[in-house]
Amino acid sequence: MWAAYDLNSFPSIPKNEHLSKEDRRSEFFRILQAFAAHKSSALIVEQDHKYFRDRRGPVAVIWLDNYGWRIEPQVDFFFWASKRNRLAAVVSFLQMVRYSRDVGVCVVRTERKGVNFCDHVMEDYDLLRPYGQIPNAGPHGKDYLYGVIGRRKPELKLVEKQAA
Repeated sequence: MWAAYDLNSFPSIPKNEHLSKEDRRSEFFRILQAFAAHKSSALIVEQDHKYFRDRRGPVAVIWLDNYGWRIEPQVDFFFWASKRNRLAAVVSFLQMVRYSRDVGVCVVRTERKGVNFCDHVMEDYDLLRPYGQIPNAGPHGKDYLYGVIGRRKPELKLVEKQAA
């Protein structure tokens, strides 16, 4: 995670160049820990990549908000992740969600710049479905919604009739 941060993989976290390397590292892990405390879980995605000594290493972190039935992922790709790594990471995550009995639906939100990628995953891999837009979702404008249905089913409750 530190190497990814040091190579600007997390643009929303300030670099604080005026601090020493050890202080920057401490500050980064403090911010990361505070961010992770508000998420349900985090998944590290590993892929084969030529820059890793062992030919395999982390290319992304997927942060999950779990609302019981619905999950919402947020993906941070590391600086060195290629387009192929990014596509493989997203497709494998969505395949995992699609067959999970713990997930009812996975809602994917993206800005305009991510629509082509989501459309590609939808058309070529049949994993996402478009669900509409949220106008004025932030300073960037609209959020585009996509989703994939998991295998979680509603629990059926038997209702006993009371004798009159």
